[in-house]
Amino acid sequence: MVLRIYRRTAFFWAWISMVAISCPSTAEEAIRLLYSERRPFYYLDPSGAVEGTLAEPTIRAFQKAGIPFEWQLMSANGILNAIRESSYPACSPGWYKSRERELYANYTKPIYRDLPLVGLAHSEMQYEKGQTAKNLLERRDFKLLVKKNYLSGPYLDALISKVPREQIVESSDDISVFVRLIYMKRADIAFVTQEEVESYVGQAKLNIGDFKVIKFPDITTGQDRHILCNHKVPRSVVDALNKAITSTVRLVR
Repeated sequence: MVLRIYRRTAFFWAWISMVAISCPSTAEEAIRLLYSERRPFYYLDPSGAVEGTLAEPTIRAFQKAGIPFEWQLMSANGILNAIRESSYPACSPGWYKSRERELYANYTKPIYRDLPLVGLAHSEMQYEKGQTAKNLLERRDFKLLVKKNYLSGPYLDALISKVPREQIVESSDDISVFVRLIYMKRADIAFVTQEEVESYVGQAKLNIGDFKVIKFPDITTGQDRHILCNHKVPRSVVDALNKAITSTVRLVR
């Protein structure tokens, strides 16, 4: 087992640092790994260590490459701002690729592939069984809830871009408020990750039976998630991470 070192601050126990010492470092200083609490992707275990389906392959890659790092908790929008504007080397695991983000950051090879996205709708949302996402988004009798600065992958993003603005409800609220907007019928449906749907509902202190979870026949594969690194992280470090990812990560096809 690779030795992990955790350092907790006295001010906020959820900020931990974790430095791999199994082999010499290829970075001059510890890279800040920015994350937001999103079960099952990243969360704190009872000992205060960061775990999750995105945290674990990230830890393996950094340790394999011998790159020291520190975890830092931050909101999702705060992470993107930090990646764009920070003066320190920073990465964040679990992001979809986009042309816009490639202008100010580098992506590693994928570390995880999502299950297909699903629709989370209120219990009275009307839809035909077997209806495609494309057919749904061509309707003009519903409101779609979208989270600000989030991507849904090229296929869905292209379809969503054609939905009239008056049918879009945009939210930058935390996930519990986001889910309650659907529950209170301020919006009819949102596209969410299949892995997180029950966690989302639980965070809103609601029951999954209060909603409809809809699978669409034209959304059959999930999107790849990558580690996103700002330009303060040397290209040599990104290359070392990619080499480590190749040997430590196996995507489910």
